[in-house]
Amino acid sequence: MKKTLLTLALTAVCVGAFAQGKINMLNDSTRAVTWDIAGNLKPADLALAGTLVNNTGTGATLLIDLYGGATAGTMSLQMSTVISAAAGLFGPISFISATLPGAVTATMQIQVRETGFATAALSQAGNGYYGFSPIFTFKPSSTIAYNSIINAGGTALSTWASAPIVVTANIVPEPTSMVLAGLGAASLLLFRRRS
Repeated sequence: MKKTLLTLALTAVCVGAFAQGKINMLNDSTRAVTWDIAGNLKPADLALAGTLVNNTGTGATLLIDLYGGATAGTMSLQMSTVISAAAGLFGPISFISATLPGAVTATMQIQVRETGFATAALSQAGNGYYGFSPIFTFKPSSTIAYNSIINAGGTALSTWASAPIVVTANIVPEPTSMVLAGLGAASLLLFRRRS
């Protein structure tokens, strides 16, 4: 009886291991992480606009988060890693996902945030740096390593289109800017009443 139970337990562990997916966190130049080019950056980083992300003048450290799930509504954090020393890259890093089964299409998204915030959305709300890739699907293998998650149409059948992740900051106007804007609006109202 003990041998039977042990055999069943080992079988369950082996099947569970094969059901896990391995994700290769590797991108390419068409999907690299870049700084916002519209100037929505913190003053110390404005000179970085349009370039690949690998450091910040403000000293902020940026993390890459990989989210995945069966649907967009069920995605959960799979792993986090810092941006590679090579500008704009976030790999190659491989890991085994216990929640994403192999050979099954998964819905995924890459997010960028500052280390001081738990999620990219919180980084955005807290006036930190943030970035989001499009939500895409990806079908890994259960027995071999995933292709690069951005290998659109390849073995992994990723639907991530060729587009970089743009990192920007949710800049809040300084009080002096708001005061000047208010004075301008008030003066326009005064001139309108006189005419």
